[in-house]
Amino acid sequence: MADLFYPDNPKREARMYELVDDVGTLVNDLVNDAGDIKRLFAKVDVIVRELYSHISVPIPSSHMKKFEFHGSKLRDAIHGAVHPRIQLKKAAIINGMLRAKLNTIVDSFGMMKQLGYTQQQLDGAQRNIAAEFVTEVSQITDQTALTELGVLDRSRGSWTNEDFK
Repeated sequence: MADLFYPDNPKREARMYELVDDVGTLVNDLVNDAGDIKRLFAKVDVIVRELYSHISVPIPSSHMKKFEFHGSKLRDAIHGAVHPRIQLKKAAIINGMLRAKLNTIVDSFGMMKQLGYTQQQLDGAQRNIAAEFVTEVSQITDQTALTELGVLDRSRGSWTNEDFK
């Protein structure tokens, strides 16, 4: 009977569950990434750790609460999950870039040390790589995350009609 008054509720409910699942998955991925990144930072020189130390991505606090499944409550649940999902995806993109950059540094600089590069040359190369990374990170915006999430939503046929209403 409730679907007569709110015919989109089954779609809203499915979307709300998708968003909650996405947020949970992104949080778990970020926790795992943090451990990987910490291990990589332990392998790089102090200069690299200092250069990257000012890059941080705030993780929004998301309080997963029980939602009432009727009327505008589902709409509120969808709206409440959309922005944290974007911020978490943005953090995941940046963490992926950081992990890749640190792996490159660890691999490349190990080889460069074996080839006899001086510490001054290594420091200069690390500064260049870090500066490049800072520039790359500054180009990651909410729209970047939203574009990637849009690909995911389209691939699974998500009902996104009310994500931004």
